[in-house]
Amino acid sequence: MSKLNPTPSIGNERTAEMLKAATELFLEKGFSGVSIDAVMSRAGGSKRDLYTAFGDKEGLFRTVIARICDDIMTPLRAIQAQGTTLEEALYSFGMTFLTFLLKPEVIALQRLVMSEAQRYPDFAQAFVRLGPVRAYETMQQLLEQREKGDRLALSSSRVCAAVFCDSLIADLQFRAVAGMTVTDRDIEERVSTAVTIFLNGITR
Repeated sequence: MSKLNPTPSIGNERTAEMLKAATELFLEKGFSGVSIDAVMSRAGGSKRDLYTAFGDKEGLFRTVIARICDDIMTPLRAIQAQGTTLEEALYSFGMTFLTFLLKPEVIALQRLVMSEAQRYPDFAQAFVRLGPVRAYETMQQLLEQREKGDRLALSSSRVCAAVFCDSLIADLQFRAVAGMTVTDRDIEERVSTAVTIFLNGITR
């Protein structure tokens, strides 16, 4: 099994162009359908630059996974746990999380890593580790930071965070993966309902 490397620096303009081209090609054609030559043809530059930055084709794809997951995590980390009501914090987290998770690029990546999971299990593991697991951890931290002030009854902050995140995803993600339409209204309704149930339950 290949090592799951962290995202290399993409500050270099040429490296960023190669990563952009690779992302487009992988999501269009799948991992097996893309060659290093195809990436270089679209991005320009030299193979030596690519191998220096990413190691090989597998390393390049892992970087694509990391970059897309980071696009989700960056705005989630920016959500303030303090200064707003718990309801507002949960709503903000839910809207940000679900909106990014259902972006066509993220759905395409999810399809791709799942289709390659049997041959390349570390791709799926990288996606889970850098995406869902980190999102759950961010939600867990938010709950723990508010636990005392909001007098939360958290039997397990980790499990509670997972329950909240999972209540957002469910059928909306399945519908998006299947190519069905998910509207902004669907997202807002799901987040509002999930927040209400999470805070108050469903009993009168």
